[in-house]
Amino acid sequence: TSRKKNKMHRLIPLFTLLLAACGSPTPSRHITGYAGFYSWKTTFAPTPEEWSTLRHTHSKYLYIKYLDINLDKSNHPTPLSVTQWSSGTIPDTLQIIPVVFIVNRVFTEATTDDLENLAQNIATKIKSITPAGIPITEIQFDCDWTASTRQAYFDFLQSFRAQWPGIALSATIRLHQVKHRTKTGIPPVDRGALMLYNFDNPSKPTVKNSILDVATAEQYLKNPTPYPLPLDIALPLFGWGLHFRDNDFQGFLHDWRSDYADNSNYLTRIDKNIYRVKVDTTVEETYFRPGDWIRLEDAPLDQIATTLALALPVLPNDTCRILFFDLNWKNLKYYDPEALLHLAKMDH
Repeated sequence: TSRKKNKMHRLIPLFTLLLAACGSPTPSRHITGYAGFYSWKTTFAPTPEEWSTLRHTHSKYLYIKYLDINLDKSNHPTPLSVTQWSSGTIPDTLQIIPVVFIVNRVFTEATTDDLENLAQNIATKIKSITPAGIPITEIQFDCDWTASTRQAYFDFLQSFRAQWPGIALSATIRLHQVKHRTKTGIPPVDRGALMLYNFDNPSKPTVKNSILDVATAEQYLKNPTPYPLPLDIALPLFGWGLHFRDNDFQGFLHDWRSDYADNSNYLTRIDKNIYRVKVDTTVEETYFRPGDWIRLEDAPLDQIATTLALALPVLPNDTCRILFFDLNWKNLKYYDPEALLHLAKMDH
C-alpha cells in the first residue's frame, strides 16, 4: 500500500545514517542495540497503546522513575515525589530498572551524614515500592552533577552501593559531562546512559530547540573519544510549548504540538515553530495575553537519527541499549513504532 511505501521512505535516511556511523571508526565496528523506555509518570499504569508500543519495539528494558529527591525546608534531602504502581503483570521479558532523580543542589547543601542517610532511605524506599515477584538487578541515578558537586555525588553513589551489595548501578551522563570529563569526573557506576536531549536552557527566548539540536550536538561531539564507561543512549520522544511574555519565560505547555496550535482560534503562526497569541484566553489554568508568544519544540525522527550517529563513536561498547524518553501515548502517537524498532536495533 502507499502507506507502507511512505513508512519505508521515512526509514531509509535512518538506515543510511546508522550504517555510516556503525562503520566508524573501523570497518569492523559492529554495534547492536536493544530497545527500552523510560516511564516518568507519578503513577505507573501504562495504557493499552503504551503496552503495544513496548511489544512492537521488542523492548527489553523499562526504566521507571521511582523517586524525586530534593531539599526540604530544613535543607535535608528527602523524596518529594514517590511513584505509585497501578500496573498488573509485568512480562518476564521486560527488565525493570528503578530510576532515582536527584536535584544537583542536594549535593551542595547536604552533609555527609545526610547523604549516608539518604542512601539508606532510598534503598529502603525502592524495596518497598517494588511489587513482590519483580527482581531488581540494576538501579539508575539521574543527576546533572557538576565539577563542584562531583565528590559529594560520587561518595553518595559509593554509600548506596554499600547499602545494596551486588546491585548494578548506572547513571545518566550529559553531553557536557562527556566533553569535560576531566573536570566533572567519571561516576563510580557500572554503566552510563548518555542523554541526547535537553541540550539548552528552554527558558531562553533565543533558543531554537532546547530538546534536540544537531548543531549543538556536533559542538559537544567534535573529535569524540570513547567514554571510559559502557554507555547506553537515551533519545527524546516528546514535545512541549514554551510560553513567553515580552521575552520573559512564563512556563511550560506540556504535550503541545503544532496540530493543536494550528487549529486553535487564539494563535497565529509567525515562524516555523513560533506562534503569537491574538486574544485574551485561558487554557488549562494558563492565562494568555495578546502579544504573548509560544515556541513549540519536539524531536523529529530524522534529527534523532542524525544525533545518534554523531554519538556512536563515544561508545566503548559494541552492544548498547537505545532508551526512549518516554512511555507516554500523548507523544508516542507522533512516532511510527516500526521506525523506532529499526532505530533501536541498528544491527549492522
